[in-house]
Amino acid sequence: FEGFKLDLAYAWLNTKLVEAKPIVLASDSPFASITPSAEGGPLPLSPNHRATATASYRLPLDQSVGNVSFSATYTYTSKQVAYDTSLYGVMPETHLLNLSVNWNSVLGSPVDAAFFMTNVTNAEFPVNVAGNWLGSGYEAYITNEPRMWGFRLKYRFGN
Repeated sequence: FEGFKLDLAYAWLNTKLVEAKPIVLASDSPFASITPSAEGGPLPLSPNHRATATASYRLPLDQSVGNVSFSATYTYTSKQVAYDTSLYGVMPETHLLNLSVNWNSVLGSPVDAAFFMTNVTNAEFPVNVAGNWLGSGYEAYITNEPRMWGFRLKYRFGN
């Protein structure tokens, strides 16, 4: 219907690491050699499936008011290997929801205003792993950003 827009995207990856040359460290290095993935296994941080859907709706307002639109974006990412030599190196599947409200040409002016919220559900999940398991016997995750929200103002100079 008028003013509604739906964008869909899908990515499928079938990766295979053909050759991996470990990073050679100095003999006096306190770190273990670094081999993030085994040959024949999946390429690190390459999920098999990622799907994104964005729905947006623009209100039918007079141009003197400006363009007001609402949008929501949902992204699904399947599980993926981050570091296959770690017991904790497989990242789980994730679900992420972002929202925004945009008001472009506010009351016919060269000003755009927006409100946004990312990670609406405040989901917490690992996005990478440090890879300490083989060298030190412990592991650390790097997690995604928490829920955030904010406002943006933009002023357009000239035409």
